[in-house]
Amino acid sequence: MNKPLKWTTTSLIIGGFAVVQIAIIFRFANGPFVDEGIYATAGLRLLQGHSEDISYYLGLFNGSPFVWPIFSAAGFSVGGLEGSRLLALAFSLVALIGFSRAVENLFGDSAAEWATVALCANGLFIALAHFAVIDTPSLAGMALSFWWMTEYIKTNRRGWLVAAAAAFAVAVLAKYGMAIMLLPLAGVLVAERDKIKLKSSAGLFALVAGLILAPYALILWPMVYRAATVGYLVGQSGGVGSRAGIGFMAAQYDAL
Repeated sequence: MNKPLKWTTTSLIIGGFAVVQIAIIFRFANGPFVDEGIYATAGLRLLQGHSEDISYYLGLFNGSPFVWPIFSAAGFSVGGLEGSRLLALAFSLVALIGFSRAVENLFGDSAAEWATVALCANGLFIALAHFAVIDTPSLAGMALSFWWMTEYIKTNRRGWLVAAAAAFAVAVLAKYGMAIMLLPLAGVLVAERDKIKLKSSAGLFALVAGLILAPYALILWPMVYRAATVGYLVGQSGGVGSRAGIGFMAAQYDAL
């Protein structure tokens, strides 16, 4: 009987956080800062079919143009900046729930409550939770990955491990730098190795994540990077059509 009460308490904490964030979005909102504008504009240009413009935007953010920029553009199309920020808040709430459940699985109900309160009171998270930036879907994916990893450790059901690997891959696509979080995820597996088969678990996680990340890393990312680099080179040429300049750009294009 105690666990539902504990989870209700945590739900109330998360609900209160959501109310505060919605008030910030609609009552105390300001205009978009540079990053928010870049993501929304890049996504809008992609949705409008102007994929050639992505060559400019790719140098300005560290994530796939096909994840948060598309979400941000969709939200912006429906509700302007507030629409994009509400989507960011939704991802932040998913991150908060995933974080709370992972702590509950590892350390118990009381720890989950206090950890959730601490995160909700964190100034950086309060600021980030409603900003329309790539960090929010990346944090959501990573929090889900930790939660589902702990569910796998509790139940030893491989479906949870597959879901954790998929969530990790999506988090990395949303923001490439999130790949470093593989270290603490691996640490959880190692710490709980007496409850699972460590080698086969690590192998399955790597396989699932690799099947999602490899096509992007080997096919889509080089194509996008190539377009971005060529676009940058053409932009830097300043329209100068000298033989040397044209030859340099041609050599760079071939090298890519």
